[in-house]
Amino acid sequence: MNDGLLGESCSTAGTIDAGGSVSVRARPIAGVLELGCHRFDDGRGTIAEIYRSDWIELLPPMHNFTLQRSVANVLRGMRLHLRHDELVVGGIGDTKIGLFDMRPTSPSHLVGDVVEIPDGSVTGVFIPAGVLHGIYSVTATVHVEARTTLWDPQDENGCTWDAPGLHIPWVLPDPVVRRRDGDEDGFAALLALMSACA
Repeated sequence: MNDGLLGESCSTAGTIDAGGSVSVRARPIAGVLELGCHRFDDGRGTIAEIYRSDWIELLPPMHNFTLQRSVANVLRGMRLHLRHDELVVGGIGDTKIGLFDMRPTSPSHLVGDVVEIPDGSVTGVFIPAGVLHGIYSVTATVHVEARTTLWDPQDENGCTWDAPGLHIPWVLPDPVVRRRDGDEDGFAALLALMSACA
């Protein structure tokens, strides 16, 4: 597990120009970055670069990309990965990404955060391994999810979004979740898993 290439010491927001522009905002959780992707709009619609392999100052290399389409009031998560980082990009529909730092040695251990992505804003969220996260679709949404490894079902750990002790500053109206995301004992198991990895 790591805190991304920028690491804990690189928390200064700014703009990186690598043939296309992206604004970078550090979040309260160490290593989590909010990326505002520059949009090119005209009468036909919008184009935005959401990932470039030469953004080496900003992101580790991504190797697997998926497209997710969700109806309103769907929560994908909560998910915890130990062996890969993720980049989630939204902007079609209103999205909330809930985050909780599970890394025992992180300076932001047990800190929760929510990134809101409004419809029309092309925004990415870089999520280091060890940060529990869920993607909530306020409205119908489309997201791109990129990973630093190929998708591995053995690296999919999870719990309920409202588990006791899981403090994320959001209020969700009884979201639709997949059955495996309803494991009420999962959060305690995740804490034990992360303690064993420390």
